[in-house]
Amino acid sequence: MKYEEFDTVLLKAYASFLYSNLNEVINNFHLKNLQELSAYSQLNESNISSLIDSEIRNYLKSIQEGTIIKDLSLWISKTKANQISWISTEHFDSTFIRQILFNRKLCLIELLSKYTNDVNLSILIIKDIEYLSLFQESLVLEFSKLQSVRVESESEHIKPKEQICQLEQFLEYTFCYINIYDLDIDRLTYNNFNDKTIFGYTPEEVMESNFSSFINTITHLLDKEKIKDKIRSLSYLKDKEIIELKYRIIDKVGSTRWIFLKATVFKRIEERVIQVLLFELDITELEKVKEEKEYIKEQLKEAQEISHIGNYDWDIINDIITYTDEAYNIYDLPRQQKSFKVADFTARLKPEDAKKFEENLNTAFKNKSSFQSESQYRIILPDKTEKIILSSSRIIRDEIGHPVRMLGTVMDITILKELRIKNMQIKESEERYRFLAENVPQLFWTARPDGGLDFLNHNAYTYTGSSFELIGDWNWQNFIHPDDLSDMFELWVRSLRTGVPFETEFRIRRFDGIYRWHLVKTVALKNEEGKVIKWMGTATDIDEQKKYAEELKSKNTLLIKVNNDLDNFIYTASHDLKTPISNIEGLLNALNDEINEDGNVSVFLSMMKTSVEKFKKTLLDLTEISKAQKSGEEPFEEIDIKELLEDIKSSLEIQINTTQAEIKTEFDCCSTIRFSRKNLKSIIYNLLSNALKFKAPQRRPEIFVKTRIEDGCIELSVKDNGQGFDIKQKAKIFDMFKRLQSEAEGTGVGLYLVKRIITNSGGKIEVESEIGKGSVFKVYIPMER
Repeated sequence: MKYEEFDTVLLKAYASFLYSNLNEVINNFHLKNLQELSAYSQLNESNISSLIDSEIRNYLKSIQEGTIIKDLSLWISKTKANQISWISTEHFDSTFIRQILFNRKLCLIELLSKYTNDVNLSILIIKDIEYLSLFQESLVLEFSKLQSVRVESESEHIKPKEQICQLEQFLEYTFCYINIYDLDIDRLTYNNFNDKTIFGYTPEEVMESNFSSFINTITHLLDKEKIKDKIRSLSYLKDKEIIELKYRIIDKVGSTRWIFLKATVFKRIEERVIQVLLFELDITELEKVKEEKEYIKEQLKEAQEISHIGNYDWDIINDIITYTDEAYNIYDLPRQQKSFKVADFTARLKPEDAKKFEENLNTAFKNKSSFQSESQYRIILPDKTEKIILSSSRIIRDEIGHPVRMLGTVMDITILKELRIKNMQIKESEERYRFLAENVPQLFWTARPDGGLDFLNHNAYTYTGSSFELIGDWNWQNFIHPDDLSDMFELWVRSLRTGVPFETEFRIRRFDGIYRWHLVKTVALKNEEGKVIKWMGTATDIDEQKKYAEELKSKNTLLIKVNNDLDNFIYTASHDLKTPISNIEGLLNALNDEINEDGNVSVFLSMMKTSVEKFKKTLLDLTEISKAQKSGEEPFEEIDIKELLEDIKSSLEIQINTTQAEIKTEFDCCSTIRFSRKNLKSIIYNLLSNALKFKAPQRRPEIFVKTRIEDGCIELSVKDNGQGFDIKQKAKIFDMFKRLQSEAEGTGVGLYLVKRIITNSGGKIEVESEIGKGSVFKVYIPMER
C-alpha cells in the first residue's frame, strides 16, 4: 500500500492554495517551527527564518505534486549523511523529525479557515492530512528501527527493559498503537497505550491474554482467515521486511472498525524471530471517508451522465484544451481530435457571446486570486443547432501569481427541465421506498456488504423494544434464539461470501422476552459489475402457522393411527367371522342332506343359504375396502390391457353368457398401462360387472372398452347401453354401500372401490349417463409415474 495510490486531490488543492498565498500564511509556520529549529542549529534567527521559508515552500510543493513521502525519505537520508548543513546529525533523531512533522500538521489544520468555510470539505481535508501523517509515521518508525539496530550492534548485552526505554523515546508524538509481540510466549510484552483503552478493552485485558486468541476473538468473521495467515507468517519474517494488512475488528461495544497493521522484526536470536514490532492504526474514519469519496465519485459520474455535465482542462501557457467525453457531446466536437485551442471554442460562440467571453477572461487574468467564475454562453453547432451552455471555471496560478491552468465544467442547461423531472422522480422513488419500508407489516432491514445492519424500520424497533445502538451493525445476534443462531449465522456468512440470497426460519426475541418464529428472506442489491452494494431483508412472523403446523402434524399422526386401527378392525372382523360363517354353511348343507324333501323346509334352507352368501359377500367387500385404503402402495408394472381383459372376462363368464353380452374393445392408441395389476383388474372388473348388472331389460348388453391419450393421462373408458341413471345422482354412486336401485344385486361397494383406488394413485374418474340409454365411465391414469 503506497501513499501515491490514495486519492488526495483535496489536500493537493489545499496545498496549492497555501503555496499561492504563502506570504499571508508563512507566519504560522514560523511560530510553530522557530523554537524547535533553534534548539538544533547554530544559525541565527534570520537565517533560520529564511530556511523555514524555503523548507515550507518545498513541503507544500511536494504535497501539491504528490511526492511528499518520497521527498521526506530523501530529506532523512541526506540529513543522516550530513548533507544538510543546518541540522546537526548529533541531534537528528526520530523525536526531532516527529516534532517538525507534528508542527507542520498543526499549521495545515489551523490554516484551513483561510481556505474554506465548508465544514464537510474541512473534514475531508483533515482526513487527508491524517492519512499523510500515517505514512510519514511509517518512515519515522523505519528510521527509529534502524537506530535501534545500530545501538544493539554496538552492545549485544542490552537488556529488554533498556530496549523498551529506548523505544519509548521514539513514541512521544506517536498517535497509533505500537506493540512488541513475543512469539514464544504468544503475548504482548510492550504497548504504548498505557492507561488508555484499545477498541474498548483495557490494557490488562489485552496484555494478559494470549495474543493470537485475543486477535482472533475481536477480528471480523470475514477477515479471520486473513489475520491467522499473517500471524503465522510472522515467524518467517526477514530482516528489514515489512508486512502490511488492512482488516476489520468488532470492538467491545459491537461496532465494526478498520485497522491498518504493519509488522517487522524487532528481535531475532540467530535465525529465529523472537519478537515482532506491530504498528496498528485505527483507520475507520479514513475508510468511511474513502467510501464517501467513492460514493461521491459514483454520484458525480451518474450526475454528469444524467445532467450532461462535461469537464475541461485548459493549459494556458501552451493553449491546449482537453475535454471529457460529455464535453465532446455538448460541443459536438470531432472525436479524432484530442486537443483544442481556445480559438476553437470561441469559433462556436455567437458573436456577442464571444465578446462577452473575452471580457470575462481578461478580468479573470487581471485578478490575482484564484479567480472563479460562472457564465452562460450560446453556441452554434455544425448542424446550426443552438445550445445554452453554463460554464464554471477556476484559474490556477504559479508561485508568482501568473495564470497557468483553467479547470472548469460545462453544462447544457437547455435540458434542465428534464433534469428537474428526473430529480423529482428520484426524490419520489426515495420517498416511496421509505414509505414502503415503514409500512410493510414485516420487520424490514438493510445491511452493508459486510453484513452489519444499517437500517431497520419502525416495526423492528417496536417488536424488539430496542434501539439502533442495541440492534444495529452486528448486535442483532443478541436477539436470535441461542438454538437457532449457529445455523442462521452460517447461512448469513455464506450469503455474504457468495452474494446468493437465503431464506430460513428462526426465532427472534420480542420486547417481552418471548421468542417467536419468523420467516426471514434476504436479497442482494448489486451494481452493474455484479458487486453487492446493499442487502435487504424481511422477517415475517409465522409463529401461529408453526403452532398450527405442529398441531396439524399431531392430528395427522392420530388420524393415521385411527385408520390403522380401523383397518385392523375390518381385517379382524372379516377374518374372525369367516370361520363361523363357513361352519354355518357346512351345517346347512349337512342339514339339507339329512332332512327329507319337504317343500317348505327346502325354501327356508335356500333362503338361509342366500343370506349366508350375502354375508360372505359383505365380508369380502369389507376386506377389499381395507385393501383399497393402501392401494397406492402396490407396485407398478407394464400391463397388457387386452390380456388383462380376457382374464376378467373369464371371471365374469357366467354373467356374460347369461346376459348374452357383447364386449368390444379399441386399444390402438394405448395397448399397455403402467399400473398395479391387482388394482387395474379391480377397476375394470367392477366397471364391467356394473354394466352387466344394470343392463336394459329390453335389449342385449353392448359394452365398449377403449383407451386413448389425453392431457398426459391414459383415459380408460367403459361404455354400456344399459339402464342409465339420473345424472344428478352421480355424486352418490361413488359413496360406500350406496345403491340407486334397492332391488339390484350387490352391496354398493364396487364403484366406491374404483374411485378410491384411482384417487390414491393420483388419477380421477368421471361419469356420463342418461336414463334408458346407458352410461360411460372414464378413468384417467397419469402417465408420469
